[in-house]
Amino acid sequence: MKRTLEHLARLVGCDTRNPPRDPAGVAALYDYARGALGAHGYAVVEDRDLGEGCRWLLLERGAAHGRPLVNVHVDTVPLDDGWQTNPFELALHDGSNAAPRRFDPGDLTTPRADARAVGLGACDIKGALACYLRAAEETSGPAALLLTSDEEAGSSRCVRTFVAEHPTASLDVMVAEPTACKAVCVHRGIGTGVGVFRGFGGHASRPHALADSANHQAVRWAHRALELAAGRPELRFNLGTIEGGIKSNMVAASCQLRFGVRPPFGIDSASVVEELCALAPDRDRVEWITGYVAPPLPAPGRRSDDAERLVASLGLALGDPVDFFTEAALFSEGGARAFVFGPGDIAQAHAAGEWVALAQLEEATRAYARLLSPEPAGGMP
Repeated sequence: MKRTLEHLARLVGCDTRNPPRDPAGVAALYDYARGALGAHGYAVVEDRDLGEGCRWLLLERGAAHGRPLVNVHVDTVPLDDGWQTNPFELALHDGSNAAPRRFDPGDLTTPRADARAVGLGACDIKGALACYLRAAEETSGPAALLLTSDEEAGSSRCVRTFVAEHPTASLDVMVAEPTACKAVCVHRGIGTGVGVFRGFGGHASRPHALADSANHQAVRWAHRALELAAGRPELRFNLGTIEGGIKSNMVAASCQLRFGVRPPFGIDSASVVEELCALAPDRDRVEWITGYVAPPLPAPGRRSDDAERLVASLGLALGDPVDFFTEAALFSEGGARAFVFGPGDIAQAHAAGEWVALAQLEEATRAYARLLSPEPAGGMP
C-alpha cells in the first residue's frame, strides 16, 4: 500500500486541472508514468499532442494484442472553494475527527486499513493510475495503457481522435472512473448547451426593465427547464453557470447560461438538449450553442452483454448502471467492448477534500495485477 501511495503522491503533485489547461502539469505526470513503467518493460508507442492541452500517451508491454486496453484520464476539475488542505499534497485521513496528515513516504507506520487518501484527483481518477503503476511493478504480462488529458474539459478530443485513427472495433477497453471497484457496463449519455440571452441595456428604473433584462430572460428559461426536470425525475439536469449584467441599477444587456443534462439510457442526448432549448420564452432573444453531446454506454447498436461477458472473463464483479457519463461510451461507439472500472466513489469526485479509501486502492491494485499477469484468470472469450 505504501508504494501505491508513493505513486499517488507524485501524481497528485502534478497540477493537471482542466481548465486551465496547463501542459506543464500533464507533461510532468506523463514523464513520471513513462519512467515508472519503463523500468518494468513498457515502451512508448505513441505520444500525441493535439494542442490546447489535449495529449495522449500510449504505452505497451510485450504483445498486448488480445489484452484489454486500460484508459485513464489524468486531468482533474478546478478547485472547489471548500478545500481545507493543500490539494496537490497527498494527505491521509484515519476517519476520526483528527485533521488529515501529510503523507510521508519515510513514515514507517502502517496506514490504517480504513484510512483515506486525500488530494485533488485522488478519487477521479489518479488513484486508479497509482494502482496500475503498482500492479505493473509486480507483473510481467502483456499490457497496453492509454493516458489522456482532456476528459474533464468536456471535449474528449483525445479519445475521439484515438478512436477515429485506430481499429477500435477489435479492442476491449477498460476505462478508469470511480466505480467502487465494480465493472460498469451501462451508463447515461450526456448533452450540454450554452444560451446567450440578449436584452436592452439601460437604467433599471424604466418601465420595461422587467422585460428588457437579459438576466430575466435567462431566469425565465431556467424556471421552465427546472420545472421540466422536476416532472421527469429520470433526467439528470444541472444549471452550471449564469453570468450576466454589471450592477443592480443597470438592465442587463446580455447573459450567458450553461447547462448539462444526462438522459436515461435509450434517450438521445441531442434531442433532450433541443427540447430544453425550445423552452426559451422569447426565441428571438437567445442564441443556443450545442456543446458536448455523447452517447450512453453501450452506444446505440451495441449490446451490454458483450461487455458483461468480458467482465466475467476477467473475474471482476459486475456493477449496476450509473448516472454519470464516461468516455467508455466513445470507445463503444467505435465498436469496442468497453466497460468502466476503478477505485473510489463518484460521491467524492469533484468535491473539496476529494478522497479515496485505501481499501479501494488495494482492491483495484489486485484487480490490475490479475489483468497484467502473464496468464490472466479466466482467459479471454
